[in-house]
Amino acid sequence: MKTPQNITSPILAVDLGAMTTRAVLYDPAIGWDAQSRFVIPSGDYDAGFWSMLQSAAGMPDFKSVILAVHAYDHPFSPLCKEERKLFWKERFTNAQGNGVPPESLFDGKGPMTMRQKSLAEKTGGLVVDSLCAVIMGALQLPDIFERTFKHGVVLTWMGHSRIFSALLYSGRIFGIYEIPSRTFALEEWQKDIDTFRLGWLPPEKAEAQDGFAYVADDIPPQAEGFSPMFAGGPQSAILEGRARMINCGFGNPFIGCLGLLAGHGQNQLAKMRE
Repeated sequence: MKTPQNITSPILAVDLGAMTTRAVLYDPAIGWDAQSRFVIPSGDYDAGFWSMLQSAAGMPDFKSVILAVHAYDHPFSPLCKEERKLFWKERFTNAQGNGVPPESLFDGKGPMTMRQKSLAEKTGGLVVDSLCAVIMGALQLPDIFERTFKHGVVLTWMGHSRIFSALLYSGRIFGIYEIPSRTFALEEWQKDIDTFRLGWLPPEKAEAQDGFAYVADDIPPQAEGFSPMFAGGPQSAILEGRARMINCGFGNPFIGCLGLLAGHGQNQLAKMRE
């Protein structure tokens, strides 16, 4: 596993999920497996709680906070899905058919949901959709990252309230397909994934399930149908026998935290080069 780079001081990475919040207090002075990590019932970010926990446990004083936000946690944002669709539309348009570079998901630009904006103002740190964090986290795993340079893979995250898949090739994103968990039916979904792998899934198919889909204009033939599939998330056992399970060292629930840290590190590198 690739460890986060370009991080020089302790930082708190928090993945605010639908049912649970996962967090890693990352100290660049120690290895990944020794990092302090937490799983607590889900809720909004509370700076006082984390400061108290850090102090009580005698952990290093973190200098900044980065957050991954579960898309549907804010029931008062009817435009949430539209904002996220616009975000991905911009990314695929800017990529001009070459696949979306994952580091571009962490540049802080483009449409944000109301909750993302609120948390960014509250913390002053990086705030991204949890889908972005999971993709970046998965690409830190050699078994996935290196395989994308041989042929494409499908990355699927089985969450409590949404299920998304990404087409990955050469370390880039060539497609996104997401539906709410409430509309999920395994066999029908598998048919959609088989079509998605070929770059043929019509956006209307996802829209009919209250989801969305984007596929790059030019799917490289070297991707070879984006096989196999890697899966993670709290409901990933549903895909046993259909996908390979991902693991980031101490369990796939922390893949979003790993992605947050890697994305933040990419941001720091970009700033140093400016």
